[in-house]
Amino acid sequence: MRSRRHVGVVFGLILAVGGCAETSEPPAPTTAATTGEPATTSTISEASTPPIATAAPAPTTSTAAPTPPTTPAVRPAPIALRISSIGVESVLLEMGIRTEDDAAEVPEDYDVAGWYANGSRPGGRGPTVLVGHVDSTSGPAVFYRLHELAPGTHIEVQLADGTVAVYEVEITEQFPKSQLPIFEVFGATERDVLRLVTCTGQFDYEARSYFDNLVVTAVRM
Repeated sequence: MRSRRHVGVVFGLILAVGGCAETSEPPAPTTAATTGEPATTSTISEASTPPIATAAPAPTTSTAAPTPPTTPAVRPAPIALRISSIGVESVLLEMGIRTEDDAAEVPEDYDVAGWYANGSRPGGRGPTVLVGHVDSTSGPAVFYRLHELAPGTHIEVQLADGTVAVYEVEITEQFPKSQLPIFEVFGATERDVLRLVTCTGQFDYEARSYFDNLVVTAVRM
């Protein structure tokens, strides 16, 4: 079962403005000249001092810094799986991809299913991918009866926060491993989708694996 790595950022400003005023000096008083003749006194009134004009300070304005967007909370991971119609009850182990060949990991325990942690989680716009073995040398494994799932069958996924996400089977498909539609199975979707993947078809005794993959697609109810 092959996959590709899924690839999955804020500022502020404050401004202040102020003002000041100018003051002006009053004009100097004027004095009359004195002569030797009988003087005629002339009284000149002193110029009154004008009041000092003070400009009102310009109002200070401030622009609040924009609030950075909040980081979306991480959705709870799926931790357990139940498919009552085919007798499946399993914890879900976190799986990644193998660096040596870029293939999706599967649990070493044949009776346990795994969750492809590089992909989506329940509640998101994308597929939550669960993987598991169909059988082993000792007999049936966790997804042995996966092919029996018919449209309308309910699948329960327990999440780390204690809630249970319920999905309804929409379609079951079989693909040769060499023709597995990678982006359709693992790529982004507009809906909250669950995909269960296992092996099926004829057994390749030389490679010790099956030729095909079985993919069950279910949609969140």
